[in-house]
Amino acid sequence: MTQAGPAVRPEDAADGDGRAGVRPAVPTDGRYLSHGRYPHGGGEPAVDQWWDRFYRWGPYALLLLAAAASAASAQVLMSRGERYALVAVAAALLALQVVHDRSGLPAARGGRHSRAGRVHFAARTVLAFAATWLNPFFSIFATLGYFDVHRYFPQRSARTGLVATALIMAGSQSGGLPPRSVETWTAFGVLFVLNTSLALFFSQLTLREDAARKERLDTIGELERANVRLEQALAENAGLHAQLVAQAREAGVDDERRRLAAEIHDTIAQGLAGIVTQLQAALDDADPQAARA
Repeated sequence: MTQAGPAVRPEDAADGDGRAGVRPAVPTDGRYLSHGRYPHGGGEPAVDQWWDRFYRWGPYALLLLAAAASAASAQVLMSRGERYALVAVAAALLALQVVHDRSGLPAARGGRHSRAGRVHFAARTVLAFAATWLNPFFSIFATLGYFDVHRYFPQRSARTGLVATALIMAGSQSGGLPPRSVETWTAFGVLFVLNTSLALFFSQLTLREDAARKERLDTIGELERANVRLEQALAENAGLHAQLVAQAREAGVDDERRRLAAEIHDTIAQGLAGIVTQLQAALDDADPQAARA
């Protein structure tokens, strides 16, 4: 009877490329999450997906909203020449954003912020300042600087971008740029300090949260890799155990065969010896009778 070998475990079965027992490689940079997906480019979490969509479409939405609010208030706040100038500035902002998106340049490469990204942010801030000078409602678009400054600048330089954005917002909130009286200058100063303080405070909170989140992702990735290594070790141990059991079983079968062979050999030898003895005795009994005859 043919002896069945050890059962094949699912994890030891051949993979799609035909190699048995080969597991997919796990990245070692902390990007692998517990659900088997990657935070960027391979199934990122919902929060990251939301921010990616905001960075992609948010500038256009804010630009459209700012243009609509400025158009609604243009008859009251702007002269005809200022309206034409605002249209030109808005068109420049739109063109700048389109060029930025089509360039395909990331905000940062390998942890180093690109020069093209810094130039884009600076040009956009200058144009947003000019548009807010023409119509304070265009500061709606300038709020974008609060959200994406850290994509283009390191932490220390990002404060300059936050202060510039706070300047634009304070000018808008105090009644428009430039302030035209002592009261508006006072309001502008108070609002500028308030906007700057809040921007720097929440920026620091965001940076701390991002650092803690990155640490959590790295920890989860390390635990996932350790879990995969443990599963591989368990699979190898299970394979060795099955191999040892099979070898022990085969050794037991061989021992049983040798024992049976020895018993058969001894039994046949004893039987033949008995037959020979009986024949010899019969011959001995027959010889005296032949002699007397």
